[in-house]
Amino acid sequence: MNPIEFKNKNNPDYEAQLSYLIKREFYVTYYRIRRYPYFLLGATVILLGLLQFTEPDDFIVLKSVSIALLTIIWMCAIIYLTAILIKWLKRHLWKKKSIAFAQKNESTYILYFDEEKISFSGPNYKTELAWEYYQYWTEKNNSIFIFPPGSLYNAIYYSIVDLGVDNYKLLKDIASSKLTELSK
Repeated sequence: MNPIEFKNKNNPDYEAQLSYLIKREFYVTYYRIRRYPYFLLGATVILLGLLQFTEPDDFIVLKSVSIALLTIIWMCAIIYLTAILIKWLKRHLWKKKSIAFAQKNESTYILYFDEEKISFSGPNYKTELAWEYYQYWTEKNNSIFIFPPGSLYNAIYYSIVDLGVDNYKLLKDIASSKLTELSK
């Protein structure tokens, strides 16, 4: 295969590619806590029911401890949600900066791939990796993403605009034969 040369990531798919990486990161990071808000709302409703349907003098200790614990849990939840929001805002700021850098950058990049390896180079670097370095691949919005087992941000991603239709199909075929397709 001949090397593919392109100027930079200044194409309409670049923003969609970065948005997908951010969404994927948040899905992977916070998927395990998706049920906690329901638990918190359920506990709040149960406590409000206990307060509403019992006499003021009944279960005073239970009510006091429950209110104190629920208040602490709500405060922790609000702090955690604030941290998630700050992280989301930082990621979108990073995305804007990356897009601005790509628009200003006039460097030429080269991509080469075959059945054994994939390599990419820029003005200051050349990287050549065996397909075994990567573990997953997926296709989203006319872009192919190839992920190593570690960080999502070490992924490589190219669109049809970057590669051309024939090279895109070839990369997709090689990735599908060598890597596990990422679901969802």
